[in-house]
Parts: sequence; structure tokens; C-alpha cells
Amino acid sequence: MTINSRIILNNKQALWQLSPLTDTSLLIKDIPIQQGISSAFDELSLLQVEAQEWHLMRYFDVDDSLLNYPAIELVMSGVSRYAEVRINGVAVFDCTEKMTRYRKDIKEYLQVGGNRFEVLFLQEDEDDWLIDDENETKLCDINQAYHRRFGAVQDIDIKEDIGVFGVCFLQPISHLALNHISIEQIWHHGCELKVNVFFQTYKANLISASIKFDGMTLTIPVDVRSDQVSALFQVEAPKYWSDEKNNLDDLYRVEITLDGQLHELEFGLCETENVIHFPL
Repeated sequence: MTINSRIILNNKQALWQLSPLTDTSLLIKDIPIQQGISSAFDELSLLQVEAQEWHLMRYFDVDDSLLNYPAIELVMSGVSRYAEVRINGVAVFDCTEKMTRYRKDIKEYLQVGGNRFEVLFLQEDEDDWLIDDENETKLCDINQAYHRRFGAVQDIDIKEDIGVFGVCFLQPISHLALNHISIEQIWHHGCELKVNVFFQTYKANLISASIKFDGMTLTIPVDVRSDQVSALFQVEAPKYWSDEKNNLDDLYRVEITLDGQLHELEFGLCETENVIHFPL
């Protein structure tokens, strides 16, 4: 499987059918999902748009070759307000935080041929949330130096409107799904960096993880009986990050490739840090 095997659902050329659920006298329109709903109605102010409920829908085709993958994840981020996401009429998850990246294996809801993808922007009701407490990500509650994941949605990406302003794609999984990355800074007369890559196995095979840091790439065989693989790097002449100086030359990058999934991370070293988490 290649790195570019993901199927983009919110590219600028893709039109979504926009239907009002509150004021049904408004016209049904076709818009790009990243355009924002208020831009489709000159007669409505942003406050009037936000006071209503909306339905976005598009169709996409699925063939046998896609359904041969053991898992197919739907990945979304930058959903500007509470929304319920449905595949072929089945509610698969709720989007409750605009900065959160949502992922779920939706293969069981797909069918050969046309498939319906819906995003319903509704008035929020916590009693109806489709949250699975067992799958909630547990993070260490510590102060963390500057860090980010390339491609992660940022505040600047979110428009003052209703829409999906981050990513929206299908990620076929051949064998392993990359779920979480953590970076441990180990300080003792210098610095070592331990990169931990956590995954879920869908189909066993001989798989290697590629972890690159500071010009060095380690290729590590993955034991699919486990749920993680790690790499240890020695940091030569470590550069320290300072929030006051904000020197971008002091940042480091880590690049992880696992079973066709690529993630690039950027972070600063700080002697007071222990672990930086990157939930995916």
C-alpha cells in the first residue's frame, strides 16, 4: 500500500448537497464542504445560520478492491460545531470538538457501489453523544514544550462559519492502524529520545516501521503480537527550546511510516519534559 492511498472526500472540487433542517423554505444548494454554509446564503447572517440545523450529504463509490482491505478508517477534523456523521444512514460518531481528529473503522457500513456520507450539524445534546468511553485516549497531564503534528488542524484553519475545515478522508488499512505516537526525552548527562509508535493489528504480516530523527532512519520489524514498537536515538549537542526566544531552528522533526501511513512531528527539547503525546 502506498502513502497516498487515502481517498480524499472534501477536496475543493467535490460538491456536497446542503439542505436546511430548520427553515425548510430555503433552497437546497450544492457547495464545497470547506466553503462554509453561510457563504451559500447571502440573505442570512452568520448568527442566523448558526441558529439553524443543517444537513450536508454526498455520494462516493466503493469497489471490491477497497472492500478487500481488512479495515477502512474515516478520518475527520476541523468540524466547526457539533455534528453527527452518518454512513449509509448509520450514525458512526459525533464531532464535539473542532480541534479534535476523529477516526473510526467504517468498513462494516460500506457497500459495493454508491455510498451516502452525511454530516448533520445539529443543536448539541450531550445525552445523544455516540462516545465510547473504553476508546477514550488517556494522556499524561503534564506541561509540554512546543509540539505539533504536520497536517493537524489549527485555529487559523477554522473559519467563522459552519463546515468541515480540516481533513476528511478514507484511509484503507492493509495490516496495522497507526493510533498514537509518544516521544520520551531521557536526560542524563545528555539527551536520548525514545519514540514509541502504538498500533492496532487488523491482519498479521511481516511489517516494518520506519522512524526518522535528525537525519537518521531506523527500520524496525514489528511484532504484531504487541501493540507498539519503539526506537531510541542519541541526541548530539541537543538544542533547547525556549518559548521566549521562539527560535524555529531549535525544533526537531520525527517522521514515522507504518504500513502506508505517514506522520511528521515537530517539537522542542526541554529538560523539564518527560513525554509528549501525539494522539492520531
